[in-house]
Amino acid sequence: MIHFIYGEDSFRSKEALKKIEADFILAQGEINVEKIDGENIKAGQLESKASTLSFFGEKRLVIVNNFLTSGKKEEKEQMLAGIKRVIDSQIADIVFYEDSLPDRREAIFKYLDKLPAKQVFSQLDDFGLKKWIMDRASQQKFEISNSACARLIAYVGADIYRLQNEISRLIDFAKSADKGQIEEADIVNLIEPNNNYKIFDLTDAISQKNIKKAMIVLSAFRKSGEDNYRIFNLIIHQIRTMITVNDFSKQISADQIAKEAGIHPFVVKKTLASIRNFSTEELFRMYSRLEEVDWKAKTGMADIAVMTEMLIVEICRKC
Repeated sequence: MIHFIYGEDSFRSKEALKKIEADFILAQGEINVEKIDGENIKAGQLESKASTLSFFGEKRLVIVNNFLTSGKKEEKEQMLAGIKRVIDSQIADIVFYEDSLPDRREAIFKYLDKLPAKQVFSQLDDFGLKKWIMDRASQQKFEISNSACARLIAYVGADIYRLQNEISRLIDFAKSADKGQIEEADIVNLIEPNNNYKIFDLTDAISQKNIKKAMIVLSAFRKSGEDNYRIFNLIIHQIRTMITVNDFSKQISADQIAKEAGIHPFVVKKTLASIRNFSTEELFRMYSRLEEVDWKAKTGMADIAVMTEMLIVEICRKC
């Protein structure tokens, strides 16, 4: 059998690979597992392993890592021909594993992608993340409330690796506190929001006309390693979100805004609180100034770091 595992979500794809390997070892033993770097494997090498019995006459498991993303073009053409010859091999199970998304245009991808043992791991949406988080907690006999789950996603985003670590930390805390459920307050007290979430702190400071607080938040952004352009783009994105939410809020509820605009419900809630201190005209004026600064920075007429600071001061004083 030939397995094909790939996708942007390398955490879940690696778990799927580990399960195949663990099940095989349980049945055939660890000595019959071989892992090969896709950059170095030759097509003939794979065919040989798939058609030659092991020393003890047992089945093999051959795992080929990242061949589609790192293998040479000529090797891919030969490998595809070889795969077709050993597709029904009873001597070896073969796994083509990719920890990212390969080029879908290549012939070898198109062939492997039609196999019945294919597993694709795309990035989870909010619904998928929520189910994944709850399942992880449930596996360790813990529950996580809906509000805690929503805040955890808002704080961490779709970073499955970090989510796994944070869930483990939350469960350790719950055990020490003799609790069976993780609550929203636990997320607030224990989890550090990522910078995508921290942008609310900056816009909140601006909406309060608090220049000192805004500069403290901006400094914290920079100390966290964020690039000045990335910070500026986060501000643009948040002001754009504020304009969208402000427009929808005159017609529909927060839950409907989330569905219609495709914005996380938690983000809608936070944004609704921020826009109370701005008129529609002020929001559009801020966005217009941001576009102006963006153009000046990209054409070399202004330093993005200095202009960001000046713009925050200007908005706090004028809006």
